Amino acid sequence: MNKPRYTFNPETGERLGLLVEEQRTNLVSWSEDFSQSFWVKSFDSAIESNAVLAPDGTLTADKHYNTNTFPGGSFFIRAVLTGALDNTNYSTSVFLKKGRQPLARVLIFGKSFLTDDSYLTYTIDFDNESVAVGVFGAGNATHISSKLEKYNNGWFRFSCVNNLGSGSDPFIDFQSSIWLIPTAVGSEFGYIWGAQIEQASTPSSYIPTQASAVTRAADNVSRVLGGEFNPSEMTVYTHIKGGYTPPSFCTLLVLSKSNTSFNADRIIINLATTGWIRLEGSNIVSSAIVTPTSFFQSNEEIKYALTLGNNTIKLFVNGSQIGTSVALKDASDLVFVRPCGGAWENSLIPSRLNTKDFRYYPKALPESECLALTKL
Repeated sequence: MNKPRYTFNPETGERLGLLVEEQRTNLVSWSEDFSQSFWVKSFDSAIESNAVLAPDGTLTADKHYNTNTFPGGSFFIRAVLTGALDNTNYSTSVFLKKGRQPLARVLIFGKSFLTDDSYLTYTIDFDNESVAVGVFGAGNATHISSKLEKYNNGWFRFSCVNNLGSGSDPFIDFQSSIWLIPTAVGSEFGYIWGAQIEQASTPSSYIPTQASAVTRAADNVSRVLGGEFNPSEMTVYTHIKGGYTPPSFCTLLVLSKSNTSFNADRIIINLATTGWIRLEGSNIVSSAIVTPTSFFQSNEEIKYALTLGNNTIKLFVNGSQIGTSVALKDASDLVFVRPCGGAWENSLIPSRLNTKDFRYYPKALPESECLALTKL
């Protein structure tokens, strides 16, 4: 609470920027302790708790190993998603580390599995750092996306997004190792930590849980301006790193009048996946400023600067001025600056929006400086 969160390079630990995310819930219990009864274990496997160092440096990662010598084994740890909604997107993520074999697998059994035996597979190849997607049967669960992120000390974070279709409760299997003929009990194994399932179209940063699901509150990054604030002249600059996946639209910045709940009394910069950025605020600016569609590409870095001065407002994005200057109608009493990650106070914040730099200047910077400042 009241502490900033940051995003880091998973391999080097380099701090990349401010992490701004929506409210999210990890629906699984015991996300780091797979010995608990929440996790259904196949009859041919067992868990050694706290066997190795986890990605966060704690001794909390588990070893998952075979308890028989059957050929072609594929032992699993299963999470049943009780009460999952029909025809809804869910994100699954888990940290995996190579054991004796170079392969692991995640299986998504959608809500129609019990009637049509359909499922999706994601085979993780640690050596080649790749994921192969398999679709079996004609069920109504669908693959949307998958990703493999490399962390330090041999760890990877795998994530996938699926629409689970309709029917009964779905379940998800984690196979930490895949083999042909085990040589002995315990000879086949893999390491697992930090499982997470979210009702979402993108995975968010990891949320640890114990005996029940855990909800992380939305990040609220804001600044109430004091004596340095000049209500008639300013420049606000933000640099957003790539790697985000916004929904249909999201809000990047709000300049708000005090104690207001109306978007018309705010200068708002919105971003859409169709490739445009829009500045609006009908009670403050005379007209909106809108970039062309497909002005930017998804996951592209964005640098933008908003200048307010001489009763006009200008918007610069990635080294270009967008449109022309727009006259202000009433910019009095602007007291609140907020770099956002989503539509105002709702659930449209994109996952893992990386705010690298945020600046406020108590003057309107010249056009030349704004063009240079926002150049990629």
